[in-house]
Amino acid sequence: MDYVELITVEDRFHIGNKLVVVPDFPLPDGRWSDLAGDVRVITPDGHEFMAAAQLTLAHFNIRDPSVTAGRRWRVVLRLSDLSKEQVPVGSRVLGSSSLANAVTQGNAS
Repeated sequence: MDYVELITVEDRFHIGNKLVVVPDFPLPDGRWSDLAGDVRVITPDGHEFMAAAQLTLAHFNIRDPSVTAGRRWRVVLRLSDLSKEQVPVGSRVLGSSSLANAVTQGNAS
């Protein structure tokens, strides 16, 4: 399978047993259906491994009324059962072309 770069990790944090990696993605066309798939993670030191990932819709509770809905509703990339140490800042996350197309063109039916 050919992989394309989805993101270069700028930050990461845990929600439960999922590692959320940043940056996130704007909501394409205002619609979204969650997706799952395997991604390839390449750390800054060149270590490569596969990980289970989910692209899911998230709401950010931002209290500033001037913040648009587009910043409140985002598509986030979550990696299952990984620690922050396993995915350091600067890691590249690559996925299938269908995952990349979903975050740029939308996938809702």
